[in-house]
Amino acid sequence: VTVSVLYWVHSAPNQTAIDFAEMRSMGVAVRRAFVALVILAALSHAQVATVMTAALPRYYYCLMSVTELSKVDGVEQSFYVDTSFTCYYQEPGLTGLIPPNAIIPLPDAMKTQLLINNSFFEPQFLNKRNLQFDLDRRFVFAEVPLTMAGITLTNPSYPMAGTPWIAVTQRFSGLFKADLELRDFPFDSQTLWINVSSSTPSFMGLFAGPQWLPAGARVTAAVREVIGWEIVGEQLYNGTTFAADYGVALPDLGVAIRLKRVPNYYVNKIILGVVLITVMSQLTFLLSPRDSNRPMAALTAFLGIVTYLFVISTDVPRLAYLTRMDRFVNLSFYFVFGDFAMHLIFYVVVRAADDAEAKAMERAAEEQAQAADTEPFGASFEPLRAPAKYNGGNPIAASADAGARAAQQQAVGTPRTGDSANGTGDDVGHVHAAGSAGGWGSGGAASPITMLTMSRAAMGAGKAPLRVHGWWNDLRYYLRAVDFILLGTLIVCYTLGCLAILTGAST
Repeated sequence: VTVSVLYWVHSAPNQTAIDFAEMRSMGVAVRRAFVALVILAALSHAQVATVMTAALPRYYYCLMSVTELSKVDGVEQSFYVDTSFTCYYQEPGLTGLIPPNAIIPLPDAMKTQLLINNSFFEPQFLNKRNLQFDLDRRFVFAEVPLTMAGITLTNPSYPMAGTPWIAVTQRFSGLFKADLELRDFPFDSQTLWINVSSSTPSFMGLFAGPQWLPAGARVTAAVREVIGWEIVGEQLYNGTTFAADYGVALPDLGVAIRLKRVPNYYVNKIILGVVLITVMSQLTFLLSPRDSNRPMAALTAFLGIVTYLFVISTDVPRLAYLTRMDRFVNLSFYFVFGDFAMHLIFYVVVRAADDAEAKAMERAAEEQAQAADTEPFGASFEPLRAPAKYNGGNPIAASADAGARAAQQQAVGTPRTGDSANGTGDDVGHVHAAGSAGGWGSGGAASPITMLTMSRAAMGAGKAPLRVHGWWNDLRYYLRAVDFILLGTLIVCYTLGCLAILTGAST
């Protein structure tokens, strides 16, 4: 069909006969042209395949050695490292430009050429805050470096022996950003990240995964100690990160260092001190409810916790959420404040009971004094009456004689009105006799003041004092029992609460 079309186009418009010989020669020319096009297409496809194979990404073999790790700060969300970073990669653009078996610093001309070709590797530390670089060197190896001699993860497009290698070595120190979750402080574990990226896109180079690392290679092998922390593990991750500024994906390397906090400092300096102050506040329940030092002791314990935490406030992180330490301190505050509130309530109730008892005793003394005016003495008592008139006699002698008779009756042990079977009773008769001997009033009755005075005298002489029974007696008895019940309950509840918070158990 192609030959026929070409023939009619080539022939003159007035030609009527078909020249088959000319058509045959034209067909041969078309077949030759078609074969040539096929050969050219095959060659072009081979060249495109070669270019695509050469564009496959190379590998960045990176090693990192941390020599110091410190200042893991939960408030500033940062940590300090002093580390060295080394990365090996192949650079086919330098093929034939390096003398055999040579190791030379990267010349500026070659660096410029690599920058023009957009193949210059420059590590970027993504989560850095303030880094100071002490060393930045680049060497070109004509042959495979000794560190890379035994690796198995290679790119077939870059022959190990025929492609030059570049080694980038940097040493830096400074702060890196950290995302620390401190809800379990001071019994927390953290993961610190060092994220490295490349200035070249991912289709030109990728970070090799952890499978290429030499056996026993560890990032923190040179770290002697991390103050306040224990290194529990590390891991190397590789992938890609999309850079919105460039619109391309960049290779990404992540070094994760896992730490566990050593809580000994916080246990000895904070937790133990707060526990002792709280237990001392609870032990004040052993004091008498009448003692005004009970609420004062609890108040002193509360102020002691406040002062203690003010002194150590620089040792705990200041966060918007509560940590285990915060919940523990709040629990201790609640218990100490509860002790103070209960002591204050008990003290007010006991004082009210004492006032009620004192008023009841005054009323009972008045009633006894009034009853002494109307009730006769027992038959065994010899009435002591003040003489109505002295008939010219000596009133002092008469009073002394009456007092002597009263003392004689008391020495003999004559029972008084109201004595019980066991020989104890009230002091009505005695006070009445003393009142009669003293001549208080025309009828010889004792005054309430004299009665209370004689009741105190009876207490001093081993006599039973005036007692008035009422609701306050039961209240004191039950309050004392409640003291011991509360003491045991508070200690058990506080212990369980502290264990639940500090061990992370669910409450």
